[in-house]
Amino acid sequence: MKTLAFLVFDKNGEISQKSTIHHLFDPCYFQDYKHYKRYDDYIILYNVEPNCKNLTVFYFTEDKYNSAVALLKVNNNNIKNLTYKMYAKHISKIKYEPNNYYSESDSGIDDISPFVY
Repeated sequence: MKTLAFLVFDKNGEISQKSTIHHLFDPCYFQDYKHYKRYDDYIILYNVEPNCKNLTVFYFTEDKYNSAVALLKVNNNNIKNLTYKMYAKHISKIKYEPNNYYSESDSGIDDISPFVY
């Protein structure tokens, strides 16, 4: 039977790739996680841990999590393969807004040495 890959983002920012034999999403298949949120093409599985914070920032939501999270790619309720390479390729295509900040001169800055000899 073909296994499908999904990603796990640890609280410290590390990413690991796991696999599942299930092709349809059902929360009972992922016993390590008590909660989930559904987005357009993704499902995030997570737990609620007090006094913790996950460093991961997802491009498709501003939600923050406080435990390790699993990221599944889905189409309707069908789980799709999601490898680290696929996810990295997708986020590298995201267009960022340019920063239009321009400083006219550095004349307003007094650059002095912090040490006097």
